[in-house]
Amino acid sequence: MIRQVFFISLLSFLFSIRTTIAFAQLSAPGADYAEVIDYPSDLSVKTDSVFIFCGQQGEANGTLKVENLTGGETLSWEKYIPGVGYANYPGTTAQIEGLEDGGYRCVINNQDTLRAWISNFWSEAAAEITESNCDYFTLSGAVDHSSIIFYDVLNGNSDVAIEKQFNPAYTWNIPWDDKDYHNQVQQIYNPEASDLPLDIELVVEFIDFGCSSQTTVSYQSIVPEAGFSYEPMSGEAPLVVDFTSTSQNADLYKWYFFKNEEELHDLALEPNAGLIDSLLDLYDQGFSNPVENENFELTYYRPGDYRVSLVVETSEGCKDSLLMGADEFIKVDTSWVEVPNVFTPNNDGINDVWIIETISIRSLDVKLYNRWGKLVHSWQEDNITSGEDVISSAVWNGTILGKNLARPGVYFYIIKGVGWDDKKHYRKGSIHLFTDEKKL
Repeated sequence: MIRQVFFISLLSFLFSIRTTIAFAQLSAPGADYAEVIDYPSDLSVKTDSVFIFCGQQGEANGTLKVENLTGGETLSWEKYIPGVGYANYPGTTAQIEGLEDGGYRCVINNQDTLRAWISNFWSEAAAEITESNCDYFTLSGAVDHSSIIFYDVLNGNSDVAIEKQFNPAYTWNIPWDDKDYHNQVQQIYNPEASDLPLDIELVVEFIDFGCSSQTTVSYQSIVPEAGFSYEPMSGEAPLVVDFTSTSQNADLYKWYFFKNEEELHDLALEPNAGLIDSLLDLYDQGFSNPVENENFELTYYRPGDYRVSLVVETSEGCKDSLLMGADEFIKVDTSWVEVPNVFTPNNDGINDVWIIETISIRSLDVKLYNRWGKLVHSWQEDNITSGEDVISSAVWNGTILGKNLARPGVYFYIIKGVGWDDKKHYRKGSIHLFTDEKKL
Protein backbone atom coordinates (compact mmCIF):
# COMPACT_ATOMS: atom_id res chain seq x y z
CA MET A 1 0.00 0.00 0.00
CA ILE A 2 2.84 2.38 0.90
CA ARG A 3 4.64 1.56 -2.37
CA GLN A 4 1.47 2.23 -4.33
CA VAL A 5 1.01 5.64 -2.73
CA PHE A 6 4.69 6.53 -3.36
CA PHE A 7 4.45 5.48 -6.99
CA ILE A 8 1.33 7.57 -7.55
CA SER A 9 2.99 10.58 -5.90
CA LEU A 10 6.08 10.17 -8.09
CA LEU A 11 3.91 10.02 -11.22
CA SER A 12 2.06 13.17 -10.17
CA PHE A 13 5.36 14.99 -9.57
CA LEU A 14 6.76 13.94 -12.93
CA PHE A 15 3.51 14.91 -14.67
CA SER A 16 3.59 18.37 -13.11
CA ILE A 17 7.15 18.86 -14.33
CA ARG A 18 6.30 17.78 -17.87
CA THR A 19 3.23 20.02 -17.85
CA THR A 20 5.34 23.03 -16.83
CA ILE A 21 7.85 22.33 -19.55
CA ALA A 22 5.13 21.78 -22.13
CA PHE A 23 3.69 25.25 -21.56
CA ALA A 24 6.98 27.12 -21.22
CA GLN A 25 8.07 29.29 -24.16
CA LEU A 26 10.58 31.98 -25.06
CA SER A 27 9.64 35.60 -25.62
CA ALA A 28 11.80 38.63 -26.44
CA PRO A 29 10.71 41.77 -24.55
CA GLY A 30 11.40 44.91 -26.60
CA ALA A 31 11.83 43.08 -29.90
CA ASP A 32 10.62 44.92 -32.99
CA TYR A 33 9.75 41.79 -34.91
CA ALA A 34 9.47 38.03 -34.45
CA GLU A 35 9.22 35.28 -37.03
CA VAL A 36 9.08 31.48 -36.75
CA ILE A 37 12.07 29.83 -38.42
CA ASP A 38 11.75 27.17 -41.10
CA TYR A 39 14.72 24.82 -40.85
CA PRO A 40 15.40 23.36 -44.31
CA SER A 41 16.22 19.93 -42.93
CA ASP A 42 12.83 19.57 -41.22
CA LEU A 43 10.11 22.03 -42.23
CA SER A 44 7.69 20.44 -39.76
CA VAL A 45 9.56 21.97 -36.81
CA LYS A 46 7.85 25.29 -35.99
CA THR A 47 9.12 25.87 -32.48
CA ASP A 48 12.06 28.26 -32.95
CA SER A 49 11.81 31.99 -33.65
CA VAL A 50 14.17 34.74 -34.70
CA PHE A 51 13.71 37.99 -32.76
CA ILE A 52 14.84 41.24 -34.39
CA PHE A 53 15.88 44.31 -32.40
CA CYS A 54 16.27 47.51 -34.42
CA GLY A 55 19.21 49.63 -33.31
CA GLN A 56 22.55 51.14 -34.15
CA GLN A 57 25.69 49.39 -35.31
CA GLY A 58 27.57 47.82 -32.39
CA GLU A 59 24.58 47.72 -30.01
CA ALA A 60 23.56 44.51 -28.25
CA ASN A 61 19.91 44.98 -27.32
CA GLY A 62 18.72 41.38 -27.44
CA THR A 63 16.60 40.04 -24.57
CA LEU A 64 15.11 36.59 -24.03
CA LYS A 65 12.64 35.51 -21.36
CA VAL A 66 11.14 32.15 -20.44
CA GLU A 67 7.39 32.50 -20.01
CA ASN A 68 4.82 30.32 -18.17
CA LEU A 69 7.10 28.93 -15.45
CA THR A 70 5.46 27.77 -12.21
CA GLY A 71 8.51 28.36 -10.04
CA GLY A 72 11.22 26.11 -8.70
CA GLU A 73 12.56 25.14 -12.11
CA THR A 74 16.29 24.92 -12.69
CA LEU A 75 17.40 27.04 -15.66
CA SER A 76 20.64 27.28 -17.58
CA TRP A 77 21.48 29.12 -20.82
CA GLU A 78 23.62 28.20 -23.80
CA LYS A 79 24.74 30.03 -26.94
CA TYR A 80 25.28 28.51 -30.34
CA ILE A 81 28.84 28.63 -31.70
CA PRO A 82 29.11 27.84 -35.45
CA GLY A 83 31.26 24.77 -36.04
CA VAL A 84 31.12 23.81 -32.36
CA GLY A 85 27.48 23.72 -31.24
CA TYR A 86 25.88 25.05 -28.07
CA ALA A 87 28.13 26.11 -25.20
CA ASN A 88 27.38 27.46 -21.75
CA TYR A 89 26.24 31.08 -21.51
CA PRO A 90 26.12 33.06 -18.27
CA GLY A 91 22.68 33.20 -16.68
CA THR A 92 20.37 31.08 -14.54
CA THR A 93 17.33 33.37 -14.39
CA ALA A 94 14.25 33.38 -16.60
CA GLN A 95 15.44 36.53 -18.46
CA ILE A 96 18.81 37.38 -19.95
CA GLU A 97 19.65 40.73 -21.54
CA GLY A 98 22.31 42.47 -23.63
CA LEU A 99 22.44 39.62 -26.10
CA GLU A 100 24.54 39.76 -29.24
CA ASP A 101 23.53 38.17 -32.54
CA GLY A 102 23.27 34.41 -32.50
CA GLY A 103 21.32 31.36 -31.35
CA TYR A 104 20.40 30.79 -27.71
CA ARG A 105 18.67 28.04 -25.80
CA CYS A 106 17.41 27.60 -22.30
CA VAL A 107 17.72 24.18 -20.58
CA ILE A 108 14.93 23.55 -18.07
CA ASN A 109 15.57 21.04 -15.27
CA ASN A 110 18.57 19.70 -17.20
CA GLN A 111 16.42 17.95 -19.78
CA ASP A 112 14.17 20.12 -21.96
CA THR A 113 15.26 23.03 -24.10
CA LEU A 114 13.77 26.15 -25.70
CA ARG A 115 15.61 27.68 -28.70
CA ALA A 116 15.59 31.15 -30.31
CA TRP A 117 17.74 33.41 -32.46
CA ILE A 118 18.65 37.04 -31.82
CA SER A 119 19.45 39.65 -34.51
CA ASN A 120 20.53 43.18 -33.55
CA PHE A 121 19.68 44.74 -36.88
CA TRP A 122 21.21 48.05 -37.92
CA SER A 123 21.15 50.06 -41.12
CA GLU A 124 22.79 53.26 -42.32
CA ALA A 125 21.25 55.17 -45.22
CA ALA A 126 23.30 57.33 -47.59
CA ALA A 127 22.18 59.77 -50.27
CA GLU A 128 23.78 61.97 -52.90
CA ILE A 129 22.84 64.15 -55.85
CA THR A 130 24.50 62.79 -58.95
CA GLU A 131 23.13 65.22 -61.53
CA SER A 132 21.58 68.69 -61.49
CA ASN A 133 20.37 70.76 -64.42
CA CYS A 134 17.70 73.31 -65.27
CA ASP A 135 14.97 70.70 -65.70
CA TYR A 136 15.62 68.14 -62.96
CA PHE A 137 18.12 66.72 -60.54
CA THR A 138 18.90 63.08 -59.75
CA LEU A 139 18.91 61.57 -56.26
CA SER A 140 20.74 58.34 -55.57
CA GLY A 141 20.21 56.35 -52.36
CA ALA A 142 22.05 53.45 -50.78
CA VAL A 143 21.95 51.58 -47.50
CA ASP A 144 24.46 49.55 -45.53
CA HIS A 145 22.98 47.06 -43.07
CA SER A 146 23.65 44.00 -40.99
CA SER A 147 22.64 40.47 -41.98
CA ILE A 148 20.10 38.22 -40.29
CA ILE A 149 21.69 34.78 -40.08
CA PHE A 150 20.73 31.54 -38.35
CA TYR A 151 21.94 27.95 -38.70
CA ASP A 152 20.04 24.75 -39.39
CA VAL A 153 20.77 23.13 -36.04
CA LEU A 154 18.53 20.18 -36.84
CA ASN A 155 20.72 18.58 -39.49
CA GLY A 156 23.84 18.36 -37.39
CA ASN A 157 25.87 20.44 -39.88
CA SER A 158 26.69 23.57 -37.94
CA ASP A 159 28.71 25.12 -40.76
CA VAL A 160 25.71 25.84 -43.02
CA ALA A 161 24.40 29.38 -42.47
CA ILE A 162 20.98 30.52 -43.63
CA GLU A 163 20.58 34.25 -44.35
CA LYS A 164 17.17 35.87 -44.32
CA GLN A 165 16.46 37.73 -47.55
CA PHE A 166 14.70 41.10 -47.61
CA ASN A 167 14.43 44.23 -49.75
CA PRO A 168 14.68 47.79 -48.46
CA ALA A 169 12.06 50.37 -49.44
CA TYR A 170 13.19 53.89 -50.32
CA THR A 171 11.17 57.05 -49.65
CA TRP A 172 12.35 60.53 -50.63
CA ASN A 173 10.73 63.43 -48.79
CA ILE A 174 10.89 66.51 -51.01
CA PRO A 175 10.01 69.62 -48.94
CA TRP A 176 8.25 71.45 -51.80
CA ASP A 177 6.52 68.43 -53.36
CA ASP A 178 3.77 66.21 -51.93
CA LYS A 179 4.27 63.43 -54.48
CA ASP A 180 5.52 59.99 -53.46
CA TYR A 181 9.03 59.14 -54.61
CA HIS A 182 10.20 55.58 -53.95
CA ASN A 183 12.93 54.79 -56.46
CA GLN A 184 16.43 54.17 -55.23
CA VAL A 185 17.60 56.43 -58.07
CA GLN A 186 15.01 59.18 -58.44
CA GLN A 187 14.75 62.12 -60.81
CA ILE A 188 12.97 65.21 -59.47
CA TYR A 189 11.53 67.48 -62.15
CA ASN A 190 10.66 71.17 -61.78
CA PRO A 191 13.17 71.85 -59.02
CA GLU A 192 12.43 74.48 -56.41
CA ALA A 193 14.15 77.82 -56.72
CA SER A 194 15.89 78.89 -53.52
CA ASP A 195 18.75 81.09 -52.49
CA LEU A 196 19.50 78.70 -49.61
CA PRO A 197 20.30 74.96 -49.66
CA LEU A 198 17.28 72.68 -49.25
CA ASP A 199 17.46 69.48 -47.18
CA ILE A 200 15.93 66.36 -48.74
CA GLU A 201 15.29 63.41 -46.44
CA LEU A 202 15.78 59.79 -47.44
CA VAL A 203 14.08 57.11 -45.35
CA VAL A 204 15.10 53.49 -45.97
CA GLU A 205 12.70 51.04 -44.36
CA PHE A 206 12.91 47.28 -44.14
CA ILE A 207 9.18 46.73 -44.30
CA ASP A 208 9.41 43.02 -43.46
CA PHE A 209 10.31 43.83 -39.87
CA GLY A 210 10.00 47.60 -39.48
CA CYS A 211 13.60 48.72 -39.00
CA SER A 212 14.59 51.91 -40.78
CA SER A 213 17.24 54.58 -41.06
CA GLN A 214 17.23 58.17 -42.30
CA THR A 215 19.66 60.61 -43.81
CA THR A 216 19.52 63.97 -45.55
CA VAL A 217 21.18 65.36 -48.62
CA SER A 218 21.48 69.07 -49.32
CA TYR A 219 20.19 70.34 -52.68
CA GLN A 220 21.57 73.65 -53.89
CA SER A 221 19.15 74.89 -56.50
CA ILE A 222 20.49 76.19 -59.80
CA VAL A 223 17.09 77.26 -61.12
CA PRO A 224 15.61 80.73 -60.57
CA GLU A 225 12.08 81.90 -59.95
CA ALA A 226 11.13 85.29 -61.35
CA GLY A 227 9.11 87.67 -59.23
CA PHE A 228 8.73 91.40 -58.80
CA SER A 229 6.69 94.10 -57.16
CA TYR A 230 6.06 97.66 -58.22
CA GLU A 231 4.51 100.79 -56.85
CA PRO A 232 2.53 102.82 -57.44
CA MET A 233 0.21 100.87 -59.71
CA SER A 234 -1.46 103.97 -61.14
CA GLY A 235 -1.33 107.73 -61.17
CA GLU A 236 -0.95 110.77 -63.35
CA ALA A 237 1.90 111.42 -65.74
CA PRO A 238 4.76 111.68 -65.27
CA LEU A 239 4.36 108.55 -63.12
CA VAL A 240 7.50 107.36 -61.34
CA VAL A 241 7.28 103.62 -60.65
CA ASP A 242 9.73 101.70 -58.47
CA PHE A 243 10.35 98.12 -59.62
CA THR A 244 11.76 95.66 -57.11
CA SER A 245 12.78 92.12 -57.95
CA THR A 246 11.54 89.50 -55.50
CA SER A 247 13.12 86.71 -57.54
CA GLN A 248 14.73 83.66 -55.97
CA ASN A 249 18.20 82.43 -56.86
CA ALA A 250 18.71 84.89 -59.71
CA ASP A 251 22.03 86.27 -60.93
CA LEU A 252 20.98 88.17 -64.06
CA TYR A 253 17.91 90.35 -64.60
CA LYS A 254 16.24 91.60 -67.77
CA TRP A 255 13.17 93.81 -67.67
CA TYR A 256 10.95 94.24 -70.73
CA PHE A 257 8.25 96.89 -71.12
CA PHE A 258 5.12 96.61 -73.21
CA LYS A 259 2.24 98.76 -74.28
CA ASN A 260 0.51 98.17 -77.58
CA GLU A 261 3.51 97.50 -79.79
CA GLU A 262 1.87 99.08 -82.82
CA GLU A 263 1.04 102.18 -80.79
CA LEU A 264 4.58 102.42 -79.53
CA HIS A 265 5.88 102.15 -83.05
CA ASP A 266 3.63 105.01 -84.19
CA LEU A 267 4.74 107.14 -81.27
CA ALA A 268 8.38 106.49 -81.99
CA LEU A 269 7.96 107.78 -85.54
CA GLU A 270 6.28 111.03 -84.51
CA PRO A 271 8.40 114.19 -84.29
CA ASN A 272 8.14 115.28 -80.66
CA ALA A 273 10.78 117.85 -79.88
CA GLY A 274 11.51 118.25 -76.21
CA LEU A 275 9.58 115.12 -75.18
CA ILE A 276 11.62 112.75 -73.06
CA ASP A 277 9.89 109.42 -72.70
CA SER A 278 11.91 106.68 -71.08
CA LEU A 279 9.61 104.02 -72.48
CA LEU A 280 10.19 105.27 -76.00
CA ASP A 281 13.92 105.37 -75.33
CA LEU A 282 13.74 101.70 -74.39
CA TYR A 283 11.71 100.97 -77.49
CA ASP A 284 14.24 102.75 -79.70
CA GLN A 285 16.97 100.59 -78.23
CA GLY A 286 14.97 97.52 -79.17
CA PHE A 287 13.63 94.86 -76.86
CA SER A 288 16.93 93.04 -77.21
CA ASN A 289 18.44 95.68 -74.93
CA PRO A 290 16.30 95.56 -71.80
CA VAL A 291 17.03 97.08 -68.42
CA GLU A 292 19.36 94.73 -66.59
CA ASN A 293 19.31 96.11 -63.06
CA GLU A 294 17.90 94.06 -60.20
CA ASN A 295 15.84 97.03 -58.96
CA PHE A 296 15.25 100.33 -60.68
CA GLU A 297 12.97 103.32 -61.17
CA LEU A 298 11.12 104.06 -64.39
CA THR A 299 9.20 107.22 -65.31
CA TYR A 300 6.11 106.86 -67.50
CA TYR A 301 5.40 110.14 -69.29
CA ARG A 302 2.62 109.06 -71.58
CA PRO A 303 -0.86 108.13 -70.28
CA GLY A 304 -1.99 104.60 -71.04
CA ASP A 305 -1.91 101.03 -69.77
CA TYR A 306 1.46 99.33 -69.53
CA ARG A 307 2.72 95.85 -68.74
CA VAL A 308 6.09 94.58 -67.60
CA SER A 309 7.95 91.29 -67.95
CA LEU A 310 11.00 90.12 -66.00
CA VAL A 311 13.39 87.42 -67.18
CA VAL A 312 15.91 86.11 -64.66
CA GLU A 313 18.84 83.78 -65.18
CA THR A 314 21.35 81.95 -63.02
CA SER A 315 25.06 81.69 -63.66
CA GLU A 316 24.40 78.12 -64.85
CA GLY A 317 22.12 79.41 -67.62
CA CYS A 318 18.74 78.43 -66.13
CA LYS A 319 15.98 80.94 -66.84
CA ASP A 320 12.53 81.87 -65.62
CA SER A 321 10.19 84.70 -66.55
CA LEU A 322 7.14 86.49 -65.19
CA LEU A 323 4.75 88.67 -67.17
CA MET A 324 2.11 90.81 -65.53
CA GLY A 325 -1.28 89.14 -65.77
CA ALA A 326 -3.66 89.74 -68.66
CA ASP A 327 -5.82 92.01 -66.48
CA GLU A 328 -2.92 93.65 -64.66
CA PHE A 329 -1.57 96.99 -65.83
CA ILE A 330 0.37 100.00 -64.74
CA LYS A 331 -2.20 102.67 -65.48
CA VAL A 332 -1.08 106.22 -66.30
CA ASP A 333 -4.08 108.57 -66.22
CA THR A 334 -5.15 110.52 -69.29
CA SER A 335 -4.89 114.30 -69.18
CA TRP A 336 -7.71 116.31 -67.66
CA VAL A 337 -8.46 119.90 -66.51
CA GLU A 338 -11.24 121.01 -64.14
CA VAL A 339 -12.04 124.68 -63.42
CA PRO A 340 -14.34 125.80 -60.54
CA ASN A 341 -16.83 128.61 -61.22
CA VAL A 342 -16.99 130.20 -57.78
CA PHE A 343 -14.87 130.92 -54.70
CA THR A 344 -15.10 133.01 -51.52
CA PRO A 345 -11.81 134.50 -50.26
CA ASN A 346 -13.16 135.44 -46.84
CA ASN A 347 -10.68 133.46 -44.75
CA ASP A 348 -13.34 131.10 -43.35
CA GLY A 349 -11.35 128.07 -44.50
CA ILE A 350 -13.90 127.12 -47.19
CA ASN A 351 -13.31 127.92 -50.88
CA ASP A 352 -10.87 130.66 -49.92
CA VAL A 353 -8.84 130.24 -53.12
CA TRP A 354 -9.56 129.48 -56.75
CA ILE A 355 -7.93 126.14 -57.57
CA ILE A 356 -7.51 124.57 -61.00
CA GLU A 357 -7.40 120.78 -60.79
CA THR A 358 -5.40 118.87 -63.39
CA ILE A 359 -4.25 115.33 -64.16
CA SER A 360 -1.33 114.43 -66.43
CA ILE A 361 -0.92 118.00 -67.71
CA ARG A 362 2.53 118.88 -69.11
CA SER A 363 2.07 122.61 -69.73
CA LEU A 364 -0.52 125.14 -68.59
CA ASP A 365 -1.14 128.84 -69.26
CA VAL A 366 -3.69 130.56 -66.97
CA LYS A 367 -5.04 134.09 -67.50
CA LEU A 368 -7.75 135.73 -65.35
CA TYR A 369 -9.40 139.11 -66.20
CA ASN A 370 -11.93 141.41 -64.64
CA ARG A 371 -14.97 142.60 -66.55
CA TRP A 372 -13.03 145.47 -68.08
CA GLY A 373 -10.37 143.13 -69.47
CA LYS A 374 -7.70 143.96 -66.94
CA LEU A 375 -5.38 141.03 -66.04
CA VAL A 376 -5.74 140.20 -62.35
CA HIS A 377 -3.95 136.83 -62.21
CA SER A 378 -1.66 134.75 -64.45
CA TRP A 379 0.42 131.60 -64.20
CA GLN A 380 2.38 129.65 -66.81
CA GLU A 381 4.48 126.44 -66.65
CA ASP A 382 5.83 124.23 -69.43
CA ASN A 383 7.08 121.23 -67.42
CA ILE A 384 4.49 120.27 -64.85
CA THR A 385 5.35 117.13 -62.92
CA SER A 386 2.14 116.73 -60.91
CA GLY A 387 -1.29 118.17 -60.37
CA GLU A 388 -0.16 119.21 -56.91
CA ASP A 389 2.22 121.67 -58.57
CA VAL A 390 -0.71 123.27 -60.33
CA ILE A 391 -2.80 123.42 -57.18
CA SER A 392 -0.04 125.06 -55.15
CA SER A 393 1.24 127.45 -57.87
CA ALA A 394 -1.64 128.35 -60.18
CA VAL A 395 -4.00 129.11 -57.31
CA TRP A 396 -5.67 132.56 -57.18
CA ASN A 397 -6.19 134.01 -53.74
CA GLY A 398 -8.50 136.82 -54.84
CA THR A 399 -5.92 139.58 -55.19
CA ILE A 400 -5.06 141.69 -58.18
CA LEU A 401 -1.68 140.42 -59.35
CA GLY A 402 -0.92 139.36 -55.79
CA LYS A 403 -1.49 142.82 -54.25
CA ASN A 404 -4.85 144.39 -53.45
CA LEU A 405 -7.98 142.35 -52.90
CA ALA A 406 -10.25 142.15 -55.91
CA ARG A 407 -13.80 143.30 -55.59
CA PRO A 408 -16.64 140.78 -55.52
CA GLY A 409 -18.09 140.08 -58.93
CA VAL A 410 -17.59 138.15 -62.13
CA TYR A 411 -14.15 137.41 -63.53
CA PHE A 412 -13.19 135.74 -66.76
CA TYR A 413 -10.52 133.14 -67.41
CA ILE A 414 -8.71 131.70 -70.42
CA ILE A 415 -6.77 128.47 -69.79
CA LYS A 416 -4.62 126.68 -72.34
CA GLY A 417 -3.00 123.36 -71.53
CA VAL A 418 -1.28 120.38 -73.14
CA GLY A 419 -1.30 116.94 -71.58
CA TRP A 420 1.52 114.45 -71.46
CA ASP A 421 -0.54 112.54 -74.01
CA ASP A 422 -0.28 115.64 -76.32
CA LYS A 423 -3.98 116.26 -75.87
CA LYS A 424 -4.76 119.99 -75.94
CA HIS A 425 -7.07 121.52 -73.37
CA TYR A 426 -8.78 124.89 -73.75
CA ARG A 427 -11.02 126.35 -71.11
CA LYS A 428 -12.80 129.70 -71.30
CA GLY A 429 -15.41 130.88 -68.86
CA SER A 430 -16.33 132.98 -65.84
CA ILE A 431 -16.11 132.67 -62.11
CA HIS A 432 -17.94 134.47 -59.33
CA LEU A 433 -15.99 135.94 -56.46
CA PHE A 434 -17.98 136.32 -53.26
CA THR A 435 -16.82 137.67 -49.94
CA ASP A 436 -20.00 136.61 -48.13
CA GLU A 437 -20.64 132.87 -48.24
CA LYS A 438 -24.36 133.40 -47.69
CA LYS A 439 -24.70 134.99 -51.13
CA LEU A 440 -24.12 131.56 -52.58
